[in-house]
Amino acid sequence: MIRNALLPEVIKIPAIKEVEDATRASGELGELTDALSDEIQDEIDEQIHEELEEIYSRLDTDSQDLETRISDYLKEAFKDYSIELDFPRMESRQLFRDAQIRINDDILESDTLSTENVGEGVRRVLIFSMLRTIADLRDGSLSIAKGDDDEDGGEQPLIILYEEAELFLHPNLQKILLRVFSSLTTGDAQIIFNTHSPVLVQNQILDTINIVRKNQEKGSKVTQFHTVLNDREPGERSRLMDLQKVSSYIFSDKVILVEGRSDELILRKLAPKLDSEWEFESNEIPILPVEGKGNFPLFKDFLEELGMDAFVVADIGALRRTIPGILDDEELVEEIERVKDTAASLVEAGEVEQRWTKSDISKLINRASWEKTFDRLKELEERLEDGEEVKEEHIESVKKLTNKRSKDAWREAITSDHERINSARLELRDRLLGVGILVLQGEIEDYYPDVDVGHKIEAALEFSADDYDNDELRGYFVELPSRGRTDVEVFFTKVFQSE
Repeated sequence: MIRNALLPEVIKIPAIKEVEDATRASGELGELTDALSDEIQDEIDEQIHEELEEIYSRLDTDSQDLETRISDYLKEAFKDYSIELDFPRMESRQLFRDAQIRINDDILESDTLSTENVGEGVRRVLIFSMLRTIADLRDGSLSIAKGDDDEDGGEQPLIILYEEAELFLHPNLQKILLRVFSSLTTGDAQIIFNTHSPVLVQNQILDTINIVRKNQEKGSKVTQFHTVLNDREPGERSRLMDLQKVSSYIFSDKVILVEGRSDELILRKLAPKLDSEWEFESNEIPILPVEGKGNFPLFKDFLEELGMDAFVVADIGALRRTIPGILDDEELVEEIERVKDTAASLVEAGEVEQRWTKSDISKLINRASWEKTFDRLKELEERLEDGEEVKEEHIESVKKLTNKRSKDAWREAITSDHERINSARLELRDRLLGVGILVLQGEIEDYYPDVDVGHKIEAALEFSADDYDNDELRGYFVELPSRGRTDVEVFFTKVFQSE
């Protein structure tokens, strides 16, 4: 039939609504019942017509006298008119539409329940169950056909509009729902659903996601996730597509980018201690570790193109290259360069003393990323003693160590209280906070009391902000004279402020 072949059947599944709206014939349960009948109606209709053929024939024959009598009376007023009685053939769709869905409760000993007197959760899962059954009928895993007749009469196209698909569904059921959607869309069906559930955001459907944001002045804005993602290089996509990261930020308006897990742990503990309103989960503000300061530009640009506000917390070392790479303000970039040049000149002039202690070397040796470097340095020592040839990899290890020494000297200079750099650094930190970037005085460990644990993440886990009063904690932050507050408090105020 033309309707079945060309015009899709539309099933609308709204969020919670009045019971009578959901259960009436034009509601979602009625539409789903229609969809079920469509899957099996051809065979049942054929059987109905075969069984009722004698009755149809009798109706057609016995009605002739009725037609004649009515026509005679009609002709008394309109002599050119007569009538015929055309009796409709019974169809399974009519039977399904009038069917009553009853829900058996094994606990209750009395009558069964109807869809009108069960909770919204039961109705929502019932809808989900009916969708799964339609999917089973369409993929062939369920069939009510008798005999060996597997002829496919052609499915009517199906459009499902599913609002807040995760409502009342346990996370495991949400995953099953995605599989149901996948099964339906492999056939002649299209599904459009909205959700606030990270469980329903999976890598295999990211190219179908549209992010909708409301703007009081410009109205709703729709951004296609995959179009923004495809603008990146393949290597960058893999970093952005980490499922845990995507699920955490895709529903947010604001995101805080940090270098690693320890930064995230500390910020989550500090913020609500300083102000009870600064709670990340209740404000739906994720903290996203980007696994290295070099990834700040990639994530910040990507998230902002998706319509989110991206804030950054970085250690002082990010001023060397990373922070300038995420700024659009050329004047601010030039200010960073002036502060960097001042720090370098202090090192060259010997005005800032920086020495490596045994503790510094021990910390490097214990880092997995430096283990191979020190192995090569040891091998270099042995080769020099034996008069053997020195390889390029040994030279690179020496360069890495000397560069590390140079960077540490620069870091010492740029964080010093030397009069040539102190005020300029404070002014720079203030301006960066204005654009949502918190540059730490050193590293995140400098912003909370020492914990007697060597590993950064273990130390962050061990730290408890509740063990200190706010004044003690603020003593670890950087006071901004121009603001009358510390850098951390200024940053959190900007993050949590309402637009």
